[in-house]
Amino acid sequence: MPNKPKALQPGARIAIVAPASAPYDETRYGRGLEGLRRLGFEPVEAPNVRARKGFLAGEDKQRADDLHWAFSDPTIDGIICLRGGYGATRLLPLLDPTIFRENPKVLVGYSDVTALNVFLLEKANLVSFYGPMAAVEFALGPTPYTEKSFLGMLTRAEPYGPLGRPEGWTLTETLQGGSAEGELVGGCLTLFEALAGTPWQVNLRDRIFFFEDIDSEPYQLDRTLTHLLQAGMLEGVRGVAVGECVGCEHEEGRSHYDNCQTLREVLYERLSPLGVPIVYGVPFGHGNEKATIPLGVQARLDADAGELVILESAVASSGELCPQSVDGGERA
Repeated sequence: MPNKPKALQPGARIAIVAPASAPYDETRYGRGLEGLRRLGFEPVEAPNVRARKGFLAGEDKQRADDLHWAFSDPTIDGIICLRGGYGATRLLPLLDPTIFRENPKVLVGYSDVTALNVFLLEKANLVSFYGPMAAVEFALGPTPYTEKSFLGMLTRAEPYGPLGRPEGWTLTETLQGGSAEGELVGGCLTLFEALAGTPWQVNLRDRIFFFEDIDSEPYQLDRTLTHLLQAGMLEGVRGVAVGECVGCEHEEGRSHYDNCQTLREVLYERLSPLGVPIVYGVPFGHGNEKATIPLGVQARLDADAGELVILESAVASSGELCPQSVDGGERA
């Protein structure tokens, strides 16, 4: 059973870290901090959060040091990533799982942060969250659905239940019916391919796999899914929940492929032979509407209803001891 971080309380001190790229708009720093203050939290900038190195938010060691600092500093209650971009995979060899395992705290991020999310689960046995970030949603202003999911998942030590849908949401579609339960693991599909063949490759057996991606044409997603299938990474998966894949439909002139398949056709052709429930258009991803989804908790994918249901609390109550793994080591 994964360790659960303590629920965030009003006034919680939230460390802002930049494990990948820096914001391309400098004004998003301040606006992101103000967005978190509006929710009642106290944002604290990591020592190197404003560092720069080309397309990275500072040297690898600076970014890894900030993560170690945020988890080990007892005055910090949780961590929210500044943005994604690229660079989190470069940190994995530098990270000390013991620090995260012995100091379980909420960490939230998406896109490139997927690498950290799965590292925390697989190497530190810690629940983390695929959700909104400081210089993106909190800088621009989260939608009511995004804010409700974020607060409900992180501040209440109870099962969240169905993720539900934002008002007017019509994207959800059942690609293959049925219902399945298992531990949630997921994030940005490109990062799962990037981790394939490395010490951080993810085991999806007996799990519910949720994923999304951005700016990949259907043939590119076909290539990625084919790679994961041929590498055996999807063997034994119990269900697949696909989020909003922004910019992933074919556009005329974007590539030289004529009569390109649609995204849904690719998803069905590649994934339906797995014989598991498949839902497309669950409200998470790079779009405006973004559920906060915990990695490492039990969930049910009800494909007939087009719903992902969180079956257990993703955080521990403030007075509850966070559960520890029996041997304190990595997960199998």
